Amino acid sequence: MMTAILDRQYGKLQATLEELVRLHERLLPVMEEKREALTKMDRARLAEILVREESLASSIAVVDGARADLVRALAGPLGLPAAPPVRLGALLEKIEDPVWLKTLSALRERLEHVLGRVRRVAETNKALTEQTLGHIRYFLRVLAGLEGVHPTYDRRARARDGVAFPVVERRA
Repeated sequence: MMTAILDRQYGKLQATLEELVRLHERLLPVMEEKREALTKMDRARLAEILVREESLASSIAVVDGARADLVRALAGPLGLPAAPPVRLGALLEKIEDPVWLKTLSALRERLEHVLGRVRRVAETNKALTEQTLGHIRYFLRVLAGLEGVHPTYDRRARARDGVAFPVVERRA
């Protein structure tokens, strides 16, 4: 009886993790489009991309909430305290069924991989946004007469005033 209940819960967790992976994989190209729009300063395209990004982020939040609920519901039967947020890794350590352990562990690895990719693209997009804001602040200071116009870099190719910095590192 308990095995059947656990199997149903594991199946729900599997479906939830698969949906999280799928949503994050759909988010990645949107974030890459955002990077391109930020680079080209294409405001109209950026506005459209932000709507899609927000919709996916909202869906991810709902599914991640379901994941957290499932992990919490499985914690008790597997001998873990359900009160603090239960980590998926801790839950996996308690699964005795080798098939479910292998299946759910593989999904966790896929999710961690895609999350790493999302994190890297988000960091690049954040740097591009900060760079653009730095340029805007500088130009506003120039327009307001608070700043003279001078090169962005000094003779030693060092950024002046924190306005310019490399976003993409080029490697030989």
